[in-house]
Amino acid sequence: MFRTRVVGLLLAVLLATCAPFPLFAQTDLKILKEVKLPVPLFRGIWWSASVQSRWFFSIQVTPNKELLVFEPDKNGKWPLVKVAQWWSKDSQSTILTIPSWSAKDDKSLERLGTDLKITPDGKYAVAFAIAEWHKSSSAAIREPDTIVTVIDLGRWQIAARLHTSELHLGRVSGCWILNNGLMALTSMQWDSSQTTKSYVVVSLPALSPGPRCTAQVSNLLSSDLKKDEPDRRKRNDEACTDVLEKSGAISVEELEALTTTGQKPVPETLRALEGMSYPSQFVSKEGNWYGLDSVHSELSFWKPDGESLRKRKSFHLLCEGQPVQGPSWICDCDIVGLSDNDHDLLAHCITKHDNFFGSQVWLRQWLSVFRSNDLSELALIRLSSRNEETKAVIASMDGHSYVLAVSHGDTLRVYKVPDL
Repeated sequence: MFRTRVVGLLLAVLLATCAPFPLFAQTDLKILKEVKLPVPLFRGIWWSASVQSRWFFSIQVTPNKELLVFEPDKNGKWPLVKVAQWWSKDSQSTILTIPSWSAKDDKSLERLGTDLKITPDGKYAVAFAIAEWHKSSSAAIREPDTIVTVIDLGRWQIAARLHTSELHLGRVSGCWILNNGLMALTSMQWDSSQTTKSYVVVSLPALSPGPRCTAQVSNLLSSDLKKDEPDRRKRNDEACTDVLEKSGAISVEELEALTTTGQKPVPETLRALEGMSYPSQFVSKEGNWYGLDSVHSELSFWKPDGESLRKRKSFHLLCEGQPVQGPSWICDCDIVGLSDNDHDLLAHCITKHDNFFGSQVWLRQWLSVFRSNDLSELALIRLSSRNEETKAVIASMDGHSYVLAVSHGDTLRVYKVPDL
């Protein structure tokens, strides 16, 4: 996070309302097309007026280039939207209703979420509807639960459903879809002394449970934890032998990384390198690692063997070029992903500050596109400055890269990245 402290909050607000994006030579991308998704206009408010369904959507692009958008609806009929041929004038949107949490589940609800995964062969999508409830003595204790739904994309119908509470998993914290018709799920339970993580392998599309195990992570001070780490890793790997064999992961550490981030752990050759502590990291299909440092507005690029291919500051497309001044201001950027052809890198940035009530107010958000080989600045996409949840992916079609940005789960905007 990038914080600046200058003058006062009132001056900061004045600057925020007056200062435009800085001028620079890179392309300011315009909308190629806009698609209104076929979802109800009002999809419900949950336990608070600020907690609306439209904030909790997930998006993915399938191997055959169809965009999927999944989000809650308080009536219990959660829409999964498929947009085909989004790059053309004749895009087609279809909707599939996924039965899920509804108003009757709202009592004591404290967390709601979604996730969406696609099998590598593109045959199935897996939709996750995540819910957690307050543990209060005044109400019956309800354990965390996630509804997992498998969708046959060819037939566009539900193939299987499962409540993770049936597997006694607790709070589901991650998922990894394997290449061999299997999926690994992980859950976490925390107390003052240690964190217990559970792993289970289930089949796809049937969702039949297979081997499972638990691993312990100590909550000791870092010095004591480091001393115990080799023995802890060995104990966890031995306890999870069947799960590791079935999933193909070489260790519990790797399985944890794959289920929670979708990426393998940072290689030992890279861990000591400057920049690998960046909070935003991404690995390409070839195994090259990208890091983004919001504090210094810097991108880095490494090979798995530790060779640094490139390190480059971005003076215009990340935080450094933004006129955000004042107390409690934050600028944060994250790597979203690489295009299918690995030519272009997409990052999402946002600036915000705390208001007088302790809530964060969004000031600006934008998407930045870089060339992946030399990290050169390529394009800017301006997003709404309102508190408008926007999620984006970058995909390629016919040799061209496109950015697909979905706002509030109901509006798709398509941008074409220039070819240089």
